[in-house]
Amino acid sequence: MTTVCVSMSAIRSFQPSSFRGVSYDGMVGDQYVTVRKTPTGGLVPSVGSVFSTPYGIATVVSHWGDGQCVMEIVEYDDDFIHTFVQDKKVITQTAPEYVLQLALAANRTRDCKVETLMRTLTTPSGAPTKECISRIEGIPELNEDQFIQSFGSDFKFDDDIEVLCDVVNIQRETPKRRRSPLELEIAMRLRQDLLDECPEDIASEIDDEFGDDDFDDTDDIVETESFNFDD
Repeated sequence: MTTVCVSMSAIRSFQPSSFRGVSYDGMVGDQYVTVRKTPTGGLVPSVGSVFSTPYGIATVVSHWGDGQCVMEIVEYDDDFIHTFVQDKKVITQTAPEYVLQLALAANRTRDCKVETLMRTLTTPSGAPTKECISRIEGIPELNEDQFIQSFGSDFKFDDDIEVLCDVVNIQRETPKRRRSPLELEIAMRLRQDLLDECPEDIASEIDDEFGDDDFDDTDDIVETESFNFDD
């Protein structure tokens, strides 16, 4: 599937429609596209997009799963405090400490997925299949400054943020090529020369085989071609 990145300002000008029975959200150049969405109806920002989060300023570094984004903190919020109770003790975490816990939780989820893939996608000898390896490689392992975020349908993106769109493959009909007046004239001359050189019985068979249908509307075709050419 081909993916393109489109700014929110362009997305807002999209006019959903359909072509040849296939629905699409808008067009980018001469390509029909649909806006990629998460299971909750949110959009998926492109890699490099920057957002303000409760933990600080973060940028999208990759994608994971159904439209989830791997975010990396580039500037922590020093005022962020997360407080919770554990074993009857009040524990307070700073932004880096909290994000680290989010990263560890995401990596535990990753490990479970990898274990499942290694158990189910194997060859008869027990070795991981190519699909298994490919899918494992597609699951990122987070570092201590990263966390997973999915943008909901209510999230408001700035106009300059780019989001992911998928190109819709719609087969275009190739217009039937109409012969030019010169090609028609040459074809008629060759046909007549062939008839003139053949014995009468063979010429009659050629007439029966090919007929005159291809040239009956020659004048109409020439007029149409000439009109198009002059335009």
